[in-house]
Amino acid sequence: MNFDELKRQWEACDARLTESIRLNARLLRESCLRRSRDSLRWLSVGVIAELVLAVPLLIVLGSYIADRISAPRFLIPALSLHLSVILLAAFGVHQLVALRGIDYAAPVLVIQRRLETLRRQRIRVTQWTFIMAPLLWTPLLIVTLDGMIRVDAYTTLDPAWLAGNLLFGLAAIPALLWAARRFAGRFGHLPWVQRLMDDVAGKSLTEATAFLEQIDSVENEMTVA
Repeated sequence: MNFDELKRQWEACDARLTESIRLNARLLRESCLRRSRDSLRWLSVGVIAELVLAVPLLIVLGSYIADRISAPRFLIPALSLHLSVILLAAFGVHQLVALRGIDYAAPVLVIQRRLETLRRQRIRVTQWTFIMAPLLWTPLLIVTLDGMIRVDAYTTLDPAWLAGNLLFGLAAIPALLWAARRFAGRFGHLPWVQRLMDDVAGKSLTEATAFLEQIDSVENEMTVA
């Protein structure tokens, strides 16, 4: 065997090896994308469940608002609750549209960017939900007592107590914002905090991002090679 024949065989082997690597990378990409779609499908189910719960609340609150349109002391608390549910439902719809709009044929970095954006949005909305919850407690109490058992909270409960709860809810907003900024950096490296953040953001979304990172790592290695 002369040098030219050895060179041709070597080039042929190299071409087959390169093609095999590309095939394996493509199979890995398809597998990871399939797992990502499965994870995001469960996230979509969760978002749909949230919307299913939101719709009856919107209907009940809407009916209550119509009945109390001439009673501002009940109307205003009900409107604040109704607006809160509308905002959460609108974000749920936004999530579904964003998930359905993901193009799995796009570059991995593009998909990762979409998922990371959605993840941060979920974290932010969940944070604000917890932060605003103390403020909405008083309107919820007023509307629930009146709507369910026809009890007027303004006359049955101490007005000072109601005002104190409302002021506490207002004061809790900057306090919770301060605590979030203060302790996130200090404890964010702890595993249990990270797991909590994963749950807040939606674990399915985090898993999907991890699968896509595997693909990106392989494709980067292929590019370097």
